[in-house]
Amino acid sequence: MNIIDKIKQAFGRGPLLSQDQISRFSLLPKDQARKEFCDTAYELCAKRAAEFVKRELGRADSPYQGLSSAALYHEILVVTFWLMDKAAADGKNAFLDDLHEHYFRSHSAPEGSREERQKGLSGKYEQYEDFWNEITGHFDEFGLCVVRNLFGTGESSRTRERTFWIIQYADETIQAFSPLRKVSKKLFSLPPSS
Repeated sequence: MNIIDKIKQAFGRGPLLSQDQISRFSLLPKDQARKEFCDTAYELCAKRAAEFVKRELGRADSPYQGLSSAALYHEILVVTFWLMDKAAADGKNAFLDDLHEHYFRSHSAPEGSREERQKGLSGKYEQYEDFWNEITGHFDEFGLCVVRNLFGTGESSRTRERTFWIIQYADETIQAFSPLRKVSKKLFSLPPSS
């Protein structure tokens, strides 16, 4: 293990997948490897979203006060699915259906049919994509879009702060999930990044 990996491990920022997991994916039949990869990807998304909610709602002066932990978790989980696809599949929607399958099984909702819920997720992804600006690296509109999904379109004195934390979360999440690109490219036969 090199020094960088040791430092990351010491600060809880080890690799998302162990070398053993990566090797296992390459030994499994492709369908089974894809299923296990998607299971792991869902767990990573759920864990990351839960950590954000716990950290943000645990702060004494959280900008998300007044919002239920469930509402914040579900919106951040949807953002995290989209970021996972962006980082690991170059935004090709290679395994979003599999993540949604887990989501619908794990989180039932009395309102709306499965198709309506799927349409709602797709609508959010379209919003995120519209406001994500890779060219300039200016993500304020993306962060504001997520904040508006959480709090509505009205502005408050905390809107900029909320937006900042969403942008920071997105940046950290993209960086954390980017190493999965190599594995997903192999499992999902993704074309090279454009």
